[in-house]
Amino acid sequence: MGSIISSKHHPAQQNDGLESKSTSMEENSVPLVQQQEEFDEEESVFQNSTRSEESAVIQEKSAPSAQTNFIQEEEKSVTEESVIENLIRLFQDIAVGETAHSATRFLRATNWNLEEALQLFFIGNQDPEPVIEKESSEGDNLYPPPIALIHPGCFEKVKLDAKAADKWLILNIQSSKEFNSQMLNGHTWANEALADTISCNFVFWQIDDDREEGQKVSNYYKVESRPVILVIDPITGLQMRSWIGMVEAETLLEDLMPFMDESPHHTPPSHFLRAIKQIHKLSH
Repeated sequence: MGSIISSKHHPAQQNDGLESKSTSMEENSVPLVQQQEEFDEEESVFQNSTRSEESAVIQEKSAPSAQTNFIQEEEKSVTEESVIENLIRLFQDIAVGETAHSATRFLRATNWNLEEALQLFFIGNQDPEPVIEKESSEGDNLYPPPIALIHPGCFEKVKLDAKAADKWLILNIQSSKEFNSQMLNGHTWANEALADTISCNFVFWQIDDDREEGQKVSNYYKVESRPVILVIDPITGLQMRSWIGMVEAETLLEDLMPFMDESPHHTPPSHFLRAIKQIHKLSH
């Protein structure tokens, strides 16, 4: 009894025990909070590190490496060399007997256009360098020749082709020393209406007088002034009409109209008389 009563009559001791337990719990809770904060901090560092690594991987994938760029440049170079080799081979297949060096010169002169290079080759088999690269005080090569308009081949072949097509042959003999030759290339033959008319109704051939074949043709037709434009009958080879010097496209187009009304195989008697006079003139 006494102990019970004694216990009931000392509440302060009980309070001290409760306070002691509370203090102990608070002390235990502090390390837990610190541990949580440290865990959160470590997790944040880990997440940031993971994001950085992922970002680096993405950048590495999106940006080609120096090695990749080098490989791509090498592949591009190999492709270009392969294209050039194919163009040279195709040129040699058509222009039989020509060396790779010669083919390269013709292709380079026409900016690697195979069709234009072959046309340039077959135009009297002339060297591309005088046409493209040669310079003179008279303004040589100010305008390139009308390659698309010029019929390929030597004079005799062109004449036979014109005869087979039953078309008049337009012959243009030029001189690199005469500026009017450049004017014909740059203005007359470049005229779209005239070029279309010639392409549809005539066979056109151009040669320089400093070429061997150009000199032969000039001597045959007794050409004294250049540039000169001749209309040739491909059947008889006789000159039907001529123009000397610079001729405007409109003038030439108008003068060619009568030849479009008739063909070499259907030439009226008046032209035969003119041909006979021409034969007599050439024989003397």
